[in-house]
Amino acid sequence: MPHTPRSGLVALLALGLLIPFFATPTIADDDVWYEVRQGDYLSRIADRFGTTIADLKRDNKLTTDLIHPEQRLLVARPFNRSSPNDIFWRHPYADDTGETLHSFGDQRNGNVTTRHSSVNMAYPRGARVVAPAHGIVRYLGEQDGYGHLMILDHGSGYATVLGPFDDHNVYVQSGQLVSRGDGLGLTGAPVETGRPYLHIELRRDNKAVDPARLMR
Repeated sequence: MPHTPRSGLVALLALGLLIPFFATPTIADDDVWYEVRQGDYLSRIADRFGTTIADLKRDNKLTTDLIHPEQRLLVARPFNRSSPNDIFWRHPYADDTGETLHSFGDQRNGNVTTRHSSVNMAYPRGARVVAPAHGIVRYLGEQDGYGHLMILDHGSGYATVLGPFDDHNVYVQSGQLVSRGDGLGLTGAPVETGRPYLHIELRRDNKAVDPARLMR
């Protein structure tokens, strides 16, 4: 069996390193922003990120509904009007699914049972990773023993942890709003020897839940 890092970021959670990013995000909602794209308009952006046209206009001091590509909009209180039913998931691997190296849940090896709070999928190094749902990049950086990680906040208490990324090929920034299917970056080298992989963890209210809804 190929060797991969401990599933579920157990060591990090035990040290309290990831908990602050869920309970007290490093990026304040007032610092969350979205870059306008061709074809965007205010009502579409408001619907996508759980806010209102009035809030967007007020927070960006807009006197009309006109916006233009590459304009950066402040989106205060994102997902404030969203519910879990508003989240539509997709697989974070852009091209295809990989072989499961570690699955979610209790894994028994002889007399030892290990609880995996994530799925580790075998992916080629340099594979493109996309956002599994609309979300905010709450955290992006290195964690010892786990490589370059990204945490996306999807609202309604949901967040995903993805990695390791190639730190030279990350397409987003902390505080940025991304849409479902947006490119996030490329997978990096495995942190320890073994096959390249993508760690996929889904959390709700800071508790790991089965990420099967992302794996379709």
